[in-house]
Amino acid sequence: MNKSFLAIAVAASLSSYASFSLAEVSSPSTDSPQADETVVVTVNRVEQQLKDVLAPVEVVTRQEIDAIQAKSLSEVLRRLPGVQIASQGGVGQNTELYVRGRSTKNTLVLINGVRIGSATTGAANLSAIPLDGVQRIEVIRGARAAVYGSDAVSGVVNVITTNPNGSSSKVRAGFGSFGSYNVGGTLSLGDARTGWLNLTATHQSSNGYNVQPTSSNPIDADDDGYTSQYLVLDTGKRLNQQWLLKANGYYQKHNVEYDNPWTGVDKTDSDLYSLSFAGEYTRNNFDSSLALTTNQDKAKSYGQGAAEYNLNQ
Repeated sequence: MNKSFLAIAVAASLSSYASFSLAEVSSPSTDSPQADETVVVTVNRVEQQLKDVLAPVEVVTRQEIDAIQAKSLSEVLRRLPGVQIASQGGVGQNTELYVRGRSTKNTLVLINGVRIGSATTGAANLSAIPLDGVQRIEVIRGARAAVYGSDAVSGVVNVITTNPNGSSSKVRAGFGSFGSYNVGGTLSLGDARTGWLNLTATHQSSNGYNVQPTSSNPIDADDDGYTSQYLVLDTGKRLNQQWLLKANGYYQKHNVEYDNPWTGVDKTDSDLYSLSFAGEYTRNNFDSSLALTTNQDKAKSYGQGAAEYNLNQ
């Protein structure tokens, strides 16, 4: 008798919880302001509602990044359909991004619409891009070469730091095993309607661990650590309803150790910076923009067969 009463009570509580859950996730009405109003800018370089875009696109918001407690851009991207991530070691090591089976060199990576691909490696260093200050990530699967060029054959990843919610600031620090630590801060002023300033700075470091502990090669017997500095500046000013001026700055310094038994090179230092100034004019159905961008990519490898590359664009 007691067992029957308990089963009825549990069934009643579950039925009430189920009805509550269905009510919470039910689709909003067409009159609701939240009904399909997500706007994307990466697909065709103009603002469009997500429901009007034909290309397969995924939008990851800051709330979703916090919900999954992601620590790196790779952790966010690996959860998306049609995207695979291959890491060649621990945190800070080289990471390959495959969109629809094509390699990282065929995927364009942007920060606030500005290219950050490396001219020395042929692809962006995803492991050196932290999530501090990131407000949303737009990922397009499929060729965007007609809009962005030949390096967008398999897709585009646009990391956006512009804060639409006005002024805010945040400081973060963390410590872990293998001598790992990271500190970072973000500052947001203004808003996207009139003018804004967003600044993000991050420092990450780790002693690392021996990625190949069973190897007999003495080169592989050391720990593979890394150090990374990251700085992003995003600012803009709307002069009137037609004119918008924007500027973006990006700096990345990455020092990583790894095992390479073929050449003996086990350490690489790289520096990458990019500056962009843009003006946008919008009136009725006419949109026009002009951007001036400069970047420098420098990489130096140490050990046998040491090499140094320095490229400007």
